[in-house]
Parts: sequence; C-alpha cells; structure tokens
Amino acid sequence: MCYLEYLIDQVIARAIDQISSRGLSGRIVTLAFYFDHEGGVLSVCADTLENSLAKQEEARNWSYQHLSRAISNGDIVKAALFNHSVSRSLALGDFALRGRGEHALEPDDETPEMPESFFVAMAQGLYRNARICLSVCASEVPVVLACSIANDEVGLVWTPPRQ
Repeated sequence: MCYLEYLIDQVIARAIDQISSRGLSGRIVTLAFYFDHEGGVLSVCADTLENSLAKQEEARNWSYQHLSRAISNGDIVKAALFNHSVSRSLALGDFALRGRGEHALEPDDETPEMPESFFVAMAQGLYRNARICLSVCASEVPVVLACSIANDEVGLVWTPPRQ
C-alpha cells in the first residue's frame, strides 16, 4: 500500500468514527469523499435523509418561485432554466396512462408548427390548474408537473409546494 492509499483510508476511517460518535450511524443517506481544490484538503461529507429532504424542498421552492414568475411573464425560455431535478422518469411513453382527454387541433395528418405563445399558454394553464392536478396526486411525496415546449416533449419540470 502506498502512502496516498493509506492517507485516503485514514481520512475515511476518521470520518466514519466521527459520524458514529455523533450518533448518526444508520442515518446517513449521502456520503461524499471530497477534495477542496483551493484548500488542498481531503475530507468526507455526509448527509442524513432529514437534511437532504429539507434541502431538496428549499431548492424546489426556490426553483418554483423563479419558474412561476417566468411562466406568469410568458417567458418559457427563462422558465426552462429553473427546471428542478425530479428523480422520476419523464419518458411520457412509459407512463401508465397516456392520451387522456385528447383533443385534435388539426384533423389532417400535417400538424402546423405551433407558435411560442401556444407553449406559453400550455405552461400557464398547467400552472394555473396546479391545485386541481394535485387533487388527484399522491400526498406523501413531492409531485412533479411537466409541460412541453416548442423543442422538447418535456421542456419544463417543477414541483409545486404543498400548502
């Protein structure tokens, strides 16, 4: 074993001991071996589920505030900057239910290119009806809402806060 391997093992062992001595054994859900490039320091970072969930909620709420403001202003491009990681499949073809409430806009086979305003209206409609959508959603987990935009089947993704 070379010195670096030994050093790495020691940093990790000390971190595990410190986590245990703080009574956090069995509560860690994320553990990261970290090198601070500026300080030249090796360390371990660890997170509990409770903290992780709280931080995710803060991030979702922050994203939601900016996304909702952009949707309200009709700025789909800006709204897409505030998509939030959802940890869910967004492959619409894999959903349990597809094509519910269908309405054909054009009866023939050639669909015209829809203007940006159409996608703005879609996003604003979903945003506006979030409470109704939530009424059929599970209450134990964060709900993900998604909307198509001009160049993406799933171009906007957000988690509305439960109030």
